[in-house]
Order: sequence, then structure tokens, then C-alpha cells
Amino acid sequence: MAVSTIRPGGALPVHIQELKQQMAELQVQLGTGRKATTYGGIGSGRSLALELRGQIARIESYMTTITLVDLRLNVMDGALSGMQDVVGTLHGAWLIAPYETGSDGRTQIQHTAEAGLSQLVQLLNSEVNGRYLFAGRDSETRPVASDRAILEGEGARAGLRQVVSERAAADLGSDGLGRLAVPAAVGSAASVAEDAAGHPFGFKLAGVTSSLTGTSVTGPAGAPATIDVVFSATLPVAGEEIAIQVALPDGTSREIRLVATTAVPPGAGGFTIGADENTTAANFETALRTEIGRVAAIELRAASAVQAANEFFDFDAATPPQRVAGPPFDSATSVVDATAADTVFWYRGDLVTPARESALARVDEGRTIGYGARADEAALRNAVKQVALIAVSRFDASLGTDQERYEALKARGLPALSGGAGAAAVSDVATELAHRHIAINAARDRHRETLAFAEGTLDATEGVDLEETGVRFLRLQTQLQASFETTAILARLTLVNFL
Repeated sequence: MAVSTIRPGGALPVHIQELKQQMAELQVQLGTGRKATTYGGIGSGRSLALELRGQIARIESYMTTITLVDLRLNVMDGALSGMQDVVGTLHGAWLIAPYETGSDGRTQIQHTAEAGLSQLVQLLNSEVNGRYLFAGRDSETRPVASDRAILEGEGARAGLRQVVSERAAADLGSDGLGRLAVPAAVGSAASVAEDAAGHPFGFKLAGVTSSLTGTSVTGPAGAPATIDVVFSATLPVAGEEIAIQVALPDGTSREIRLVATTAVPPGAGGFTIGADENTTAANFETALRTEIGRVAAIELRAASAVQAANEFFDFDAATPPQRVAGPPFDSATSVVDATAADTVFWYRGDLVTPARESALARVDEGRTIGYGARADEAALRNAVKQVALIAVSRFDASLGTDQERYEALKARGLPALSGGAGAAAVSDVATELAHRHIAINAARDRHRETLAFAEGTLDATEGVDLEETGVRFLRLQTQLQASFETTAILARLTLVNFL
């Protein structure tokens, strides 16, 4: 007869089955390092484990975002540093560069600026994984046209050089007098007037001061504005002067100054006191025309180039670049909106979204950081504009006024290039983005600490002590082996053997 203890369903087989089940569970724990393969097997800690895993998943998502943004910000920081180097190098070189033109009408500074513009364009077209970093929200569009297109145009589309040339013609007028009319003196009266009222080109008469004895000076008054100078029998004294204040297109102003002299000819900036008031008026009119032409060739042309660059580079979603309405250009009276068909738009990215808000990164619960940038931001646009204006300028060594025009352009360009006089600088953008980079890195440090704590707590909740589990496994293995041996002995036991 069989021993009841080892029959199926008996105590020993059931015990062996329990040992085998416990060993299987321990074997899984040794293999996975976890208490169970399901949350139900964790017991009362399952709610905590679920919460911790959710927290870890959120943190890892934030960390992934932070890693990507960190890469982009590093590339942007490198681009902005490169831009500062280009601008700084050009500024330093221009401070000490002499006026020496080559056969192409360019000084060494123009060559340096042209190379610098190429670098600026490349830096502003920086990308990471196909995403352009200075295009605002329109990150799939290459934001800045090529340096060659900016300067020289593309096909039927005008570049900066053509826009500057057209504006110069409109500002200087057909006679080179800056859209001022200086008629022949009538008796003892001379005058100067704007050629027409209301247009934006050329000199604008802003005021006049005079120390000329026996001379009546009135204006500017009327439309178009006019200044009248009437001499009398009491003639001016040598050394006395008259200064006409004129406003220039770029918002600056200058004086057209004439000094009374007895010299014949009077020399630059002077007019000869004649035998009577009529002769003096005629001499004054001739000298005034000459001096207006000289100042126009120097200061007005420099100011005109600056204004043309402003109208070419400074545009937004509501106001496109501006062009002189023409031809003819030398008698133009208005500007018109440029179109993408007739003008190179140097910037082609997003024009609507505020720069920093054009790229947003959620780096924590309730914490979103804007780190976008646009190449047409005032600081970055200013750098491109100033370098391009220098690069496109040309000078003629045979013209005595061109060296002075070079200095006039330099006087305007150096402060603008350095970000002085209230102009935005590339470093301003770099600083803003650096603050956001610091905030993002701080969030990453917080997440690392929180992640380490959460993973540690989760391990304590779901995990097992491998050494303890190994000891338990060996102990069960020994028990199971002993149970098998006992079962084998009992299985061979008969009544005969027992007796």
C-alpha cells in the first residue's frame, strides 16, 4: 500500500510545490532585481511605485528637452561670440585704418567688411538638426540671404548697392546741391530754398545764424522753406560769418558756413566782400552754391548711405523695405514699398513672434523658458547693416571730397558698430540668452537631485536585496533537495521493508 503522506495532494508534495513556487519567485527577483513583475506583487507599495514612476517619466522628459535646448543654446552662444569678434575686429581696424583706396575704389576696411559680412551671414544661418536658430518660429527657413545677394542683388532684385545709389541720386539732386535751389542774386538779395515742400530727400533748412554787419537774414520760412540774405551799403567785415543749419536724411544735422573775406578768390568756405552790396550778394550766391555742393558731396552722401541702409534693413511684418520712387531718381519726391520681386529681403524668417517667445522649452512643472532668437533683432540687424554699409561703400581717389566723405561715414559708423550712442549691441542678445541658459541649467541640476531621490525610493519600494535573496534561494534549494530525498525514501517504503 502507498504511504498517504506522499500521495498526490498529500502534505509532502504540497510542501514541495510551495518550495518550488517560492524558488521560482526568488529566481525572478535575482534576475530582475525586483520584488515582482507586476504591481500587484509589490503589495502595499504599489501606489507609491506608480507615483514614483510617473514622476521619473516626467523628469526624464524635461531632461530630454533640456539636453536639446542646451545644445541649441551652446551653438547660439558660439554664433553670437563669433559675431562679436567680427564686429570688434572691424571696429578696431577702422579706428586706425588710413584712407588708401585701391583701383576698385575700396580701402582695406571695405575688404575686411566684406569678409566680415560673409561670416555674419554664416553665423546667423546656424542650424542644429535642420532647425535654423535665428529664424524665430519659422525655424525651417534659412533666415538670412547670402552676403552677395545682400550687397549686389539677385537677378531683377536690387541689393544694398543699388538702393544706396538710388537714394544718393534722390538726395543730391541733378545738380549735386542736395535738393536746394540757389538762384542768381537779384540786386543785393541772395536766397536759398528747398526745391519742393514735403519730400524726404536732400537737405532741409533748419535755421540760420549770422554776424554779418549791415545784412538782413530771415527764414527759414514758407513752403518750400526759404532763407533770404539781403546786403546793404554797410558791408560785412572780414571774419564775420553766416551759418545755415541743415537737417540730413539720417537724422543728423550740419552747418553750411560762409566767412566774409577780402581775399580774391576767397578760398574754401568764404565769400569775397565786393565793392558794393550788389557785388557782395553775387559773390555770396556763388560761394554759397559751391559750399552747399561741397557739404552735399561729403556729409549728405554719407547721411544718404546710412539712411538707404536703414530703409533696406529695417523692416517688419507691417512695413517692408523702402525704395526711392523712380526713375527718375534725382527728382523723386517719395519712397515706395519694396517687393520681393524687385528687392532682396535680407531677412526671411519669422517677422511676427517676439524673438525670445519664438522658441519655448518647458523645463519643469509650470516653468517654460523662451530661448528663441531672430536675425532681425535690433542688435543683430545693426551688426549686419553696419558691416554691409561699410562693405558696399566706394571711394574715388581723384575726388578731394571723398576722403572727407570716408571720415564722415566713419564718424557715423564707428559708434553704431560698437553699440554706442544707445545703439543695440550683439552682447545684449548674448546676455539675454545667457540668463536663460543659466535658468535651464539650474532646472537640470534640480531634476538630477530629484531624479536620484525618486529612483532611490523606487528601488527601495520595488527592488530586493540581492544578497539576502540569494541566501533565501540557497536555503529553499537545500530544503527542496531534502524534501525530494525524503519523498524518494518514502516512495520506496513498503510494509515488508517497514517491518
